[in-house]
Amino acid sequence: MRTLAFLIGFSLCALAQNPNTAKFPTSVATDQDLLVGKDLSSSTLTAGIGAGDTAIPVADGTKFTGYEVVTIDQEQILICSVNANTLNVCSGGRGFGGTTAATHSNGAQVRGNIVAWHHNQLAAEIKAIESNIGSPMAAALGDLIVRRDSATQLTIGPACSTAKPCNIRFGSTTTRITTNAVVTLTSGTGTAYVYVTSAGVLTVGHNVTLACDSHCTAVSGVTTWPADVIPLWRIDAVSGAWDTGGGLDFRAFLANRVITTGVGLSMTGDQITVDSASVPFKGAGYAASKAIATNANGDLVAVSGNATDCVLVNGTSAACGGSGAVTSVFGRTGAVVAQTGDYSFSQISGTVANSQIASGVDATKIGSGTVSNTVFGYLANVVSDIQTQLNGKAATSHTHTLGGDVTGDIASTTVGKLQGRAVASTAPSDAQALVWSASNSQWQPGTVSGSGATMASALGDLTVRRDSATQLTIGPACSASTPCNIRFGSTTTRITASAVVTLTSGTGTAYVYVTSAGVLTVGHNVTLACDSHCTAVSGVTTWPADVIPLWRIDAVSGAWDSGGGLDYRAFQSNSVYSAGTGLTQTGNQFIVDSASVPFKGSGYAASKALAADSSGNVVAVSGSDTNCVLVNGTSAACGSGGGVSYFDHTVFHEVEEFCGTTDAAVAIGTQTRWGTAGIGGGSAIAAANTGDAKNICTARLGTGSSVGQGTGFYEYPKGQIANPNTNYLWQVEYIFALESSSNTNIRIRVGLADQANTITPSNFVGLRFDTNAGDTAFMYQTCASGTCTTTSSGVTPATMTYYRVRMRGTATGTWAFCLNACSSETTINTNVPTAALTPAVMIATDTTAGKYMQVDKFEIQRTGLSRY
Repeated sequence: MRTLAFLIGFSLCALAQNPNTAKFPTSVATDQDLLVGKDLSSSTLTAGIGAGDTAIPVADGTKFTGYEVVTIDQEQILICSVNANTLNVCSGGRGFGGTTAATHSNGAQVRGNIVAWHHNQLAAEIKAIESNIGSPMAAALGDLIVRRDSATQLTIGPACSTAKPCNIRFGSTTTRITTNAVVTLTSGTGTAYVYVTSAGVLTVGHNVTLACDSHCTAVSGVTTWPADVIPLWRIDAVSGAWDTGGGLDFRAFLANRVITTGVGLSMTGDQITVDSASVPFKGAGYAASKAIATNANGDLVAVSGNATDCVLVNGTSAACGGSGAVTSVFGRTGAVVAQTGDYSFSQISGTVANSQIASGVDATKIGSGTVSNTVFGYLANVVSDIQTQLNGKAATSHTHTLGGDVTGDIASTTVGKLQGRAVASTAPSDAQALVWSASNSQWQPGTVSGSGATMASALGDLTVRRDSATQLTIGPACSASTPCNIRFGSTTTRITASAVVTLTSGTGTAYVYVTSAGVLTVGHNVTLACDSHCTAVSGVTTWPADVIPLWRIDAVSGAWDSGGGLDYRAFQSNSVYSAGTGLTQTGNQFIVDSASVPFKGSGYAASKALAADSSGNVVAVSGSDTNCVLVNGTSAACGSGGGVSYFDHTVFHEVEEFCGTTDAAVAIGTQTRWGTAGIGGGSAIAAANTGDAKNICTARLGTGSSVGQGTGFYEYPKGQIANPNTNYLWQVEYIFALESSSNTNIRIRVGLADQANTITPSNFVGLRFDTNAGDTAFMYQTCASGTCTTTSSGVTPATMTYYRVRMRGTATGTWAFCLNACSSETTINTNVPTAALTPAVMIATDTTAGKYMQVDKFEIQRTGLSRY
C-alpha cells in the first residue's frame, strides 16, 4: 500500500509540468499571450452559435474586453476584440485551453473567468526571464550588493558567479568578478568602505579590525573614499558588530567620469595636451646650464655664442662691450655720414615746415590743431568724396522688420514659431515644459510624465537581443515611459526607442556602445545597417576611446553568433586618468604644475631673451636690443668684463657659519652675532663646534637632564623682521641635524620667533618637531598670538642626517615651506604673525636625558629694497 501511494505521488509530480511556452526571449509577450481580465464580466447569448462560429452575440458587450477568456457551458473561448454587443473570437480561439469547441443555445450564460492559462503563461515568462539573465536581483540590481549575514560577517556580491559575473568597467577595460567575497569583523568601532580599484581589485578599506577571504583585499587606516575608485557600499561598526541597518548603497548603474582642463592645458577626446599659447615648449636647441631665449616659433632654446658673450635683448649673443665707446653706427665704421633710412618716423621729433612737405599743403595750419573747412579743403575733393561714399552705403530711409519664425521690429520682437511650427500663446504652469501637440499642430505647455524603473528599464537597459541570424535589437525595452539612461559625468542621455541592426554579409565583429555625445553606435568590420535609432560606423575593430561599451557580438558568413554575443554593460564603472610630469590633478581637473613648468607672462614674446617676473612667469627682458641681460632679469648697457660691475642693491643677503677661532669648542656668544637663552629653568648649552670636511663648523646646542630644560639660540638684534604678514619678501634657510638618540623625546623649533626662552613661542614661522605634541614627522607651522596652523612635511627625522629647511613669504599673509631639494612647497596662509620676529632655534628635552642638535648654516635674504 505504501509503495502504491509513493508511485501515485511520484506520478502526479512528474505530470505537474507547466504546459505553456514562454515567448521571451525570442519576442516580448503581449496581452494576447498573457491574457486580460475584467471584473464582473458576465452576460448571455442572444442567439445560438455553432462550434465553428467566430462572432458571439451577447446581451451586453460592455461587460467584456479584448484578449479575455470567456466560458460558455464547458468551452473556453479567447476573445480578440469587442464590437458593440458582438465578441470577436481570436484565430484559433475556439476550444481554448484544451477545451472542446461546441454548439451553444440562445440564452446560455457567458462568463469572463481567470483560468489556468493566466497563471501558467505568466509563470513561463518569469522563468524564461530568470533563465536568460539569472536571478534578477543577483545578476543586475544585486551586482556587488553587500549583504549583512550576521553581526560579524558581510558577503560582497552574493550572486556573482562564472555564469553571471558582476562586471566593473574602468575606461574601456571590463573586470569580471565571478566569486563572492566574505568579510569577517573581529573588533573595533569605525567604518568599512567597499570599493573596486582602478586595477579591478575588490577592496575593503577600514579603520576597525577585520579580515577578507581570498576574493577581496583589506586595507587598514582608510577613513574616507580613496581617489580614483568605484564606491560600492559603506557600513559602520560599533563595538565589533556591523550596523543592523546594513549600511549605505553607493553603487550607480551606468557611469563615466568627466575630466576638465585648467589653465595651460587643452583636451581632445582622452588626450590632455599642454597649451602652447600659455606654456612655452622646449625647442630643438634647448640645453641645461645655458642662457635661454625664444626662437621665431616662441619655443625655448639655448642662446648660441661664446661662453663669455653677453645675451642681447633680441635673444642673440655678442661679445660684451669694453669701455662703452661706440665702434660703429648702423653697421658703418669710420667717419659715418647720415643716410636715408637710418631713422624711422617714430624716432624723429620737431616741427615740420611747409618747405618740407608737398606743395599746396599748409603744414602750419594743419599742425596747429584746429582744422577749419578752409584748411580741410587743402585735401583735394575730400568733402565730396566722403559724401559720395556715404550715399552709396545706405538709402536715406529704411526699416528693420524681421521675418521667418519671428515678427515685429528689432526693438519689439515676438517669437511665433520654432523651425516653422507654431508656438501657442498659452502661459505655462509650474513644472510644465514646451511639448509638441500633433492634434493642435503647435508647440504648447504640457506636463511631461514618466514612471519608475521596471524589469525592462533597469535589468534590460540597453541589452542586445538576437532576433534572428541577421537581426539584432538594441534596448528592446527602451521607451519614452521607461527610458534607458546613460550618464557621462553629470550629463544624462535618455534613449527612448529600441534600435534594429540588420546584417547583410561578412565575417567579423560588431561593437555596440554609446559615445560621449550620447549617440547609440554600432562599430563594425562587416556589412550591416542601423535603423534611424542608431548609427553604424565601419572599420571598427576594437572599443573606441571615451565610450560606454554595451555589447560585442561576432558574425560568421553573414550570420550573427547564435550565442548572442558578450555583455559588456558594467553596473558600476569609471574612467581612469592620471597626471604625469608637469601636471597636477585635483578631482577631475588637470592643471599644469607651476612648480615645475613656467607659464608665459603678459610680456612674453618671440625672438627675445627671457626672465622670470615676480610671479615666476616667463617674460621677455625689456630694454635696447644691444643691452646685456642682468641676473635680476632686467637689462643694462653691457660693461667691461662681461656685464655690470656693481652689486644688486635691491637685495639684502646674510650668511652665518658658526665657527670658532680655534678647533676647540668655544662659547658661541663670543664668536658670532648670536645669543643664547635658557629654557625651562635650565642653563643654555651652546658652542661653536669644529665640523667635518663637508660642514666645516657648526653650532652645537644642548639641553639639561630635566624634562622641559633646553636652549634658545637667536640672532642679534631681536625683532629685525617687522610684521612678516605684510613685510613678506624674506627667505630664510637653515641646515641642521639631530644628534644620536635625539629624535625621540625631543622638542625643537627652527625658524623665526618673537621669543627664544620658551619652546612654544606665541608668534612663530618655521619648522617644528615636538614629540610632546605627538609629532612623528617634521611639521611646518605658523603661529599668531598663540594660535597656530600646522602641516606635516611627511619627512620622518633621522639622527645625524643634515636637513635643509627653507621658508619664504610669497604674498601678504602667505608663507611657503620645503625641505632638502625643495622640489615642491607647502603653503600656509592662516595664522601668519604680524609681530616682529628674530631668527631663532630652540631645543628642549622631554625626558631626563640630555638632547643635542647641530646647526651648520643660517642664511637670510630680503628682496625688493629701494636704497637710493
